[in-house]
Amino acid sequence: MDKQQNELIPLSSDDEIDLLGFAQTLGEEKWLLLGLPFLCASIAAVISLYLTPMYTARATFAVPDKQPSSASAVLDQLGSLGGLASNFTKSSTEMFIAFMQSNIVQDAIIAEYGLMQHFQTKTQEDARRKLLSLVKINTDKKSGLIIIEAQEQSPEIAAKLANAYLKPLPAFMNRMSLEEAHLRRDFFSRQIEVISQRPFRDPFVQSTLMNSMIKQYEAARIDEARESQILFPVDVAKIPERRSSPNRTLIVLIVGMASLFLTIALIFIKKALKHAQTDPTLSPKWTMMKKAWKLRF
Repeated sequence: MDKQQNELIPLSSDDEIDLLGFAQTLGEEKWLLLGLPFLCASIAAVISLYLTPMYTARATFAVPDKQPSSASAVLDQLGSLGGLASNFTKSSTEMFIAFMQSNIVQDAIIAEYGLMQHFQTKTQEDARRKLLSLVKINTDKKSGLIIIEAQEQSPEIAAKLANAYLKPLPAFMNRMSLEEAHLRRDFFSRQIEVISQRPFRDPFVQSTLMNSMIKQYEAARIDEARESQILFPVDVAKIPERRSSPNRTLIVLIVGMASLFLTIALIFIKKALKHAQTDPTLSPKWTMMKKAWKLRF
């Protein structure tokens, strides 16, 4: 037991000597250790004052449950197959986000607010890229709400961009729904004509098919007159009163801490180089290294 304790004592002493040597090395360069990080943090603070302030406006929207279309009601009568088919007619939050980021919706917003002039872009494609970089559209997985965050130099423009999707998206959805219902109506109209002119061996089968086609034809006509679901504003974006970036305090802290660690590394590199020059065993190698890196013309 005593032997083990004696073996532990030198290890503890070595650790203490290393810590003291570490503190001594830093103490010898205390002005560099304190001055360089302070200088870097001060420069970062001054630069942050000239960074363009950005404002973020946030809007939250809900996608109401879509009322089942007349076509879905007919498909539900077909049992499990109809239920599977009706799922393809149901909208999802992800689909709405994809529509929001589509070119047709973006172009409507760009034209509505004159964003090509505001962004000073020469092409429509550049304006779309700029709009996508400023507006982030996400979904809250727990609540299913759609969250739109718009960041802009102007707080007024930021609020307008966050709320801008309320107008073009419903118009786009209504037009798409109308076209889909119109295509269904034309399809079932042709099917009714084919069934009425085609001879059937079993009149009951012909009557059943005809009734089914007529129901779906009438359902398509009803859907043509029905408006598509729209976004319901939960929180409309307001003009932000405080900038969201740059965070000057965070910038100064990051630069100060980074320069502190770099200064510590610089101090020990400086000490290692000095030791290599004065140590008799390392001095020849140091001389050969400088000779090897000497530029010769």
